[in-house]
Amino acid sequence: MSIIDRLLSGDYMPHGHCLLWQYDLLIMHVGSDLVIAISYFSIPPALLYFIYRKRQFELNWTLALFACFILFCGMTHVMEIINVWNGYYYAEGALKVATALVSAITAIVIWPLLPRITQLPSFNEWRELTDNLQNKLALSSLRSDELTQVKAYLEKQVAQRTEELQNLNRCLERENIERRMAEERANTISNAVGYGLVVVNNDGLIQSFNSVLTEMLGYSKEELKQQPIELLLPESIRHQHQIQRNAYLKRPETRKMGVGRDLWARHKNGGQIPVEVGLTAVHEYDSYTIIATVIDITERKRMQEQIEQAHQKYIRETNEIQKALKESEAKFRTIAETLPGVVWMSSPGIDRIYFINRRYEEIWGRSCQSLYETPKGFIDAIVPEDRDRILKGLERHKQGEWSHNYRIIDAWGSLRYIEDKGHGVMDEDGRLICLIGMAADVTEQIKHKEALLRSNQELDDFAYIASHDLKEPLRGISNYASFLIEDYQDRLDDNGRQMLRSLVRLTSRMERLITELLHYSRLGRTDLSIESCNLNTVVTEVIETLEPRLNELGVACRIANKLPEIKCDRVRVAEVFRNLIANAMKYNDKEEKWVTVGSFEENAQRIFYVKDNGIGISSNLYEKIFKIFKRLHPQDKYGGTGVGLTIVKKIVERHGGRIWLDSSSGEGTTFYFTLDSQS
Repeated sequence: MSIIDRLLSGDYMPHGHCLLWQYDLLIMHVGSDLVIAISYFSIPPALLYFIYRKRQFELNWTLALFACFILFCGMTHVMEIINVWNGYYYAEGALKVATALVSAITAIVIWPLLPRITQLPSFNEWRELTDNLQNKLALSSLRSDELTQVKAYLEKQVAQRTEELQNLNRCLERENIERRMAEERANTISNAVGYGLVVVNNDGLIQSFNSVLTEMLGYSKEELKQQPIELLLPESIRHQHQIQRNAYLKRPETRKMGVGRDLWARHKNGGQIPVEVGLTAVHEYDSYTIIATVIDITERKRMQEQIEQAHQKYIRETNEIQKALKESEAKFRTIAETLPGVVWMSSPGIDRIYFINRRYEEIWGRSCQSLYETPKGFIDAIVPEDRDRILKGLERHKQGEWSHNYRIIDAWGSLRYIEDKGHGVMDEDGRLICLIGMAADVTEQIKHKEALLRSNQELDDFAYIASHDLKEPLRGISNYASFLIEDYQDRLDDNGRQMLRSLVRLTSRMERLITELLHYSRLGRTDLSIESCNLNTVVTEVIETLEPRLNELGVACRIANKLPEIKCDRVRVAEVFRNLIANAMKYNDKEEKWVTVGSFEENAQRIFYVKDNGIGISSNLYEKIFKIFKRLHPQDKYGGTGVGLTIVKKIVERHGGRIWLDSSSGEGTTFYFTLDSQS
């Protein structure tokens, strides 16, 4: 296609489609562009007329360039109106390129001319010069040489005066800039100090303040400027403060106010805030300017009150502890007797038993007195296979550590599972004085756990058998339907053949659903195989397995940055990335499709993401997409079973992480997730 054909091509979608052809939007855009274009087109004739009338003006070519620039600007708005109903975007682009060139040339030309333009006299200066010259010319009696001298003198005076005014103007501009910079530095410093600052004149009127003060007391800048300082004080002390302020001005000095007593500032809402105030007087000519620092000590007051309350609480608790110590032994014995396990207290190494509750007699079937007499007698009931391990653990018991699981044969000949844990008790010098612990009978829990394991295994076996038994008739139905299509399609009408094809498709989908459901049911019961895993390698392998499908769909998939090495279940995490990348390339209707995989760190946590430029997801559907078999689109449009994201969520949660997304309809989707194998 030639350049002319492209410029005149109007095959693109008109801009009106973007405005949804709404009447009010069309009027707003077309009307404003029309008025702007008419305004732009009215300016060049005026400039050309000026050039025609002022042919001797040396900057006429600059005005002509401006006229050309404004004309092009008007033409771009005309093209905006045309493209509301047409698609001449190449023509509009070419016009904008021409406008950009004229704009750039105008901008480049105008800056070197600024010094010459700024030196031109103003209309008032020209008028003054003209009046002076006319007055001089009115003196007709003057000779020609005298007139020449007068003219030269006037020109010299005008030039000298113009130069003086320009120098004065530059000095004033420098002073204004320096003053503004000084004020900005002062404001920046005052706002950064972290406490309120207020400047008051000799009459007690507020001259300036920082933003910390306005935020502290709730006032705006306009409400405080030139207001009496007493506005910031409680009404009850305003009159007294005026007297104190006048007394301070007689003997000004730098000091803190309210030493030994409380000072209060008044908030705009009428509330009172405890403050600490510092005063500094600055002498200026025949008066003083007072600079006050205002610190909100609400938190300090609160901490002081908390310290006092904590002190009083400490005294009360000390008395209560002393009283409680007298009752502790009785309470301990009462509580120990009510606990379900054997509560014991012994010396390091179990050379002496200090306490044993009655549960020992119920579990071991032996008297507590026998254990007091023979501290290691409980070991005799331990089965031989566990006894040696417990005897070796006595050395750790001497160090204050005791945590064992073992089996015993009670006095009635029954096998029991015991979970025995103890902790060391230290004296003030850090020496181990005794161990206290509890031996719990976990026989029932062990039996329940074994029963649960058997139940899970039976459930897995059932799920496998059920899925196999369900798939078998589905395959039969699918095969018979396929045979009917192949062997009897001449005897069937179009409707019958279509129903048979639908039957084959539905049985195939049902088989996939059963497979996915079986896979999902096993995720929660299968132990994770945690190992050190390089995610760069994992994602690269996933992309390689999906490469044929990626090439077929024209999807560009890349890794944005180097992924870390973490501990996780390599196979399961690869399944997470595979499902997310597969969804990203499937749900994409763009001409240039892409998928990006990466990670970043936020709040000391590594976050992974899979981002695409696909069809996107509305925010009201975020939670629904993770539900099993939940689909957002018809089966015949994108395919799939609706289990993929459910499996992804289950794997992420099994790794102690969470998954969420950020998306808008038509603008792509980003899935974020975390992995914490330690959980």
